[in-house]
Amino acid sequence: MRQARPLFQRLVSAVITAAGVVLLAAGLLTLASPASGAGPTGSPTGLAVASPSPSGSGAHPSGGPSASPSAAPGHAAPTRIVIADMKIDLPVVTTQTSFPLCNVAQFLVVPDEKLGLPGQLGTSAYIYAHARTGMFLPLLTASQTANGDSMLGFQVQVYTDDDLVYTYVISRVKRHSMDFSIASSVAPGDQQLVLQTSEGPTANLPKLQVAATFVGVAPADHAAAHPTPHPVTCS
Repeated sequence: MRQARPLFQRLVSAVITAAGVVLLAAGLLTLASPASGAGPTGSPTGLAVASPSPSGSGAHPSGGPSASPSAAPGHAAPTRIVIADMKIDLPVVTTQTSFPLCNVAQFLVVPDEKLGLPGQLGTSAYIYAHARTGMFLPLLTASQTANGDSMLGFQVQVYTDDDLVYTYVISRVKRHSMDFSIASSVAPGDQQLVLQTSEGPTANLPKLQVAATFVGVAPADHAAAHPTPHPVTCS
């Protein structure tokens, strides 16, 4: 049996090995630099949470296809994320860059650490973006009042490359996170989505993490599931 290592250290090692991407170069997965977005950084490096207590407007999500737990998951890559209550609608991309891009969200897959794809158990999607206008700024703004209670119950829709849409409901908000512990805090047999953004302009600041509980999955229109991304290098 291999010697146990802290989750964060194992995650860094797994990302480098499995993805073949030099994430450490830009502090994407470093102990002191979780995803940031209010400024030039926004990669995954911190995670966290609060307790669920759905709010009115989020308890009855608006817009988008309805979820149906009967649809068979395809375990395909995320292509779009929508949080209608927060006016967030972004293409999701996977790239070989170690620095988060602007105008899109990105996702992280680390199978050994239960960071997988929609439809898989555990943290079935880990999506991050900058806290900038048109990106994940509404998450950061909402978190700064009553620790983000207003977000609890909001619906999150994640479209995938195989024309499915997965529906989640925000259940926890964790501020000032410096680790990935939220990714492993999933009950056996359950699925969750984790969103991450920065709490400041530099990579060495804590990150905001938002966890959402899986509700269901349904077929999606091909065009809706495949928005054209226009990523740019953040200035």
